[in-house]
Amino acid sequence: MKLYQVVTVDDITTEESIGAEIRRLHRTPEGAEAAKDDVDADWDEDWGEQPETTVISVADYATEADARADGYQIL
Repeated sequence: MKLYQVVTVDDITTEESIGAEIRRLHRTPEGAEAAKDDVDADWDEDWGEQPETTVISVADYATEADARADGYQIL
C-alpha cells in the first residue's frame, strides 16, 4: 500500500517543523500536496527559518490499520 507524507527536505521532520502533519499519512499525493501547502502557508516568522518541505511516498504498511497501529492518522 502506498501512502504519502509531508516531510522536510533536510531530514529534520519534527512537530516544530511541520506541526501535526508529522502524525498524518495521506491516501493520495494530491492530498499530501495540499497539506504541504497548508504547512508552508501557516509558518510564522517568529519560529525562525522556514524549512523546505516535500511529499514522499511511504510503502511501509500493508494496510491502513497497520499505519494507524503505528500512531498515524490516515487522511
